[in-house]
Amino acid sequence: MLVPAAGALALFGLGLYLAYRYATMSDHFEATPDNGWFMLLIPALIVLTGLVAAAVAKWRRRSPYFTTGRGTDADALALPMDAP
Repeated sequence: MLVPAAGALALFGLGLYLAYRYATMSDHFEATPDNGWFMLLIPALIVLTGLVAAAVAKWRRRSPYFTTGRGTDADALALPMDAP
């Protein structure tokens, strides 16, 4: 429990540091790979797109994954619970 929490905090701190670096790298937005605001926008758009897709799956499609916690792949193999 302690190691995953420490890893999560380290990654969260690294993300905040990089967001700060990218935000202070440039004083204006420009669609070039060396512009800090552009490098901050792209991952933010990817995360936002994933959150929108999850919201649609949960509230619009009412996917069973969100109510049962199990996958919805009908062709998935049933794996044994105890490995040798």
